[in-house]
Amino acid sequence: KKEIEELFDRIKTDGSFAFEISDSIAVFAFDGNKTFVVDLETAKDKIRSVFEDEKIKKTGHDLKELSKTLLKKGIHVLGLDFDTKLAAYLINSDIKDYDLDRIYFVEFNKNIDPNPLKRPAYAIELKKFQWEKLKSLDLLWVFEKIEVPLAPILAEMEINGVKIDRKAIKKLSGKISGEITNLQKKIYKLAGEEFNINSPQQLSAILFEKLLIKGKVR
Repeated sequence: KKEIEELFDRIKTDGSFAFEISDSIAVFAFDGNKTFVVDLETAKDKIRSVFEDEKIKKTGHDLKELSKTLLKKGIHVLGLDFDTKLAAYLINSDIKDYDLDRIYFVEFNKNIDPNPLKRPAYAIELKKFQWEKLKSLDLLWVFEKIEVPLAPILAEMEINGVKIDRKAIKKLSGKISGEITNLQKKIYKLAGEEFNINSPQQLSAILFEKLLIKGKVR
């Protein structure tokens, strides 16, 4: 109990931490060296108090999924500050695997410890490196003002769903369908015949064989 008290006192004093959440535990880190494990049920009130404190800044890997786990326990996380998964995507959107171990290896050419309890410490290491990269790529504004704030919103949408105005959607659908029909007529008129616009083969024949439009050389 004393260790838990000391941990949460440190969280409030430092004003920031990295974290990982599972169904039964919360893991905290303040640097890349050591992590602290707390049972969610035993310290739920304390955990709620720090996660719902906007002034305490939180770092994690995949904040949307971490937020969903907390929401399912009735905790609405605030103060999300840095997401190493989102940062990795902005830095390089061409890679397919954004798992923490893969990103860490790409950046440092080292494997992480497979122990999941150490993940927050690795997130802190990545944060320092990724922040500089985001800054050099002029992506900090997008990251801080759009991507990270959107994570908890998407988490709530995925859990609770969204209300849809069916009448408005139906009206919009009718309007778009009408616009598509008009565009199709214009295309057929320019082509001199009707064809399947969605067919790359037929579209290619119209553009390059009939209309003799020159393709761009790559």
